[in-house]
Amino acid sequence: MRQLTTNERALKRALSACVDTIGGQQEAGELIGVSHVSVHRYCVDAHPDCIPNLFNVLKLDSHGGNHVVRKMAEIAGFELKRLEAEEVTDDVLDLATRLHTESSETITVLLQSVSDLKITPNEAKRILKELRDEDKIRRRIEGVCESIIARADK
Repeated sequence: MRQLTTNERALKRALSACVDTIGGQQEAGELIGVSHVSVHRYCVDAHPDCIPNLFNVLKLDSHGGNHVVRKMAEIAGFELKRLEAEEVTDDVLDLATRLHTESSETITVLLQSVSDLKITPNEAKRILKELRDEDKIRRRIEGVCESIIARADK
């Protein structure tokens, strides 16, 4: 029986990590239409010539965290970077957190203002400030979403 090269062993480990992320050999096998025994053989050193076809590798990898693509890039000497859309998604997550905080502040100011069943001019100014701060964040989220849609339409 032939021995795996260091790179082949690393790729089998990466594929195994994908299978674990997916939920195990049974789930991975169902995803690509093979038995869990075949998936097991794809992932272990004892079966050096048992490898899935490229399309199945890509399917497992895309559902399992992209371990294989990252390992292949590393082996080839490439550095992978996130796409702009993913960076935008990170921005939206940050904005969503800020929006949640602003919304909480707005509700707090509103409830404090109406606690005595009247709103004074100063309280009305504070409410407007909070609402405007919230609107600024909403507009930024809208802008990010619009740019994603515009890029997709190109």
